[in-house]
Amino acid sequence: MDTNLDGKFELDEMIRVGQLYSERASRNAIQTDFQTQFQAYTTLYMWNEVSKPGGVEMFVKWFGIIFSYTQAVQYFDSHPGIEFLHRDTIKILHKILSINETYGLDFQGFFDLVQRVAEEQGIMKLDEEQFDDVIPLIVIKKFARDFITGFINLMKELHFQPGMQLE
Repeated sequence: MDTNLDGKFELDEMIRVGQLYSERASRNAIQTDFQTQFQAYTTLYMWNEVSKPGGVEMFVKWFGIIFSYTQAVQYFDSHPGIEFLHRDTIKILHKILSINETYGLDFQGFFDLVQRVAEEQGIMKLDEEQFDDVIPLIVIKKFARDFITGFINLMKELHFQPGMQLE
């Protein structure tokens, strides 16, 4: 949907996705489970993009941009140059990626986990109150890299090849 990878969904891009959805629906005359088929189509599209050379880096950068636009990033004088995302942004990420449904990890558990990662990396200390509701963007980008790498490995285990045809 975000063809120029700027983290924003423009009206023309949303219309194009709506047209694609409508076109795919009209091809599917039986309509048995169109939502599942459309999700498969978009999954294959993502696979084709991230399996290209530089695809992982492109995804990680795009992922960071999207969540940076959700709510303004925060900065702290004690951590110059480090961007932090608010818990409300992380809640959106948790919901979009269906982390509770897929991994059985509720939002608070997920939030605590990524905060601990930031602490283990020496980026922030959990006993500092100013960091109670934030996560460093760099940790979310690491999550994005691990997430998409897991996706790529799964697709390879399922014998998907880069450049598979979208019908």
